[in-house]
Amino acid sequence: MSEYDITTGYLFRQFPEDFVKFVAGGAVENIKLADPVLKQMRYADATAYATIRAEYGTEMEVVVHIKFQTDADDTMPIRMAGYIGRLIDMYKRPIHASVIYLRPQEIDDPGVYQYTFPSEFMARYNVLKIWDFDGEELLAKRILGLLFYSNYFF
Repeated sequence: MSEYDITTGYLFRQFPEDFVKFVAGGAVENIKLADPVLKQMRYADATAYATIRAEYGTEMEVVVHIKFQTDADDTMPIRMAGYIGRLIDMYKRPIHASVIYLRPQEIDDPGVYQYTFPSEFMARYNVLKIWDFDGEELLAKRILGLLFYSNYFF
């Protein structure tokens, strides 16, 4: 069902501000699409530059990466760790990574890949389930590019 992944990636390119504001939360500005330069990343992946302002006022330029995934995938933690590592190497900036699951189903994605022996490594990412999107909240926050995916119409 990768057609859903690819379609959502296309929509990201049409409404990058809405997707970035939704996954990053808080104050986000200076959003600019990044070229999908990694061969492993297709249209089911979306990457943008953004300046995110934290609650306490600090601003930081980050790369926002979103993976659109139709079905649950046990390999997602290691895949996301790989994407995050390659993006850090490529852009030399912090990465704000998220997976958005597109089909209602049982999802057991911990949002982290880690190991501790012989050394420690951890890559964290957000796990979002599209069927949990609240249409009223999206309307209130004016994140209209994602309204189609919300429970607002169902």
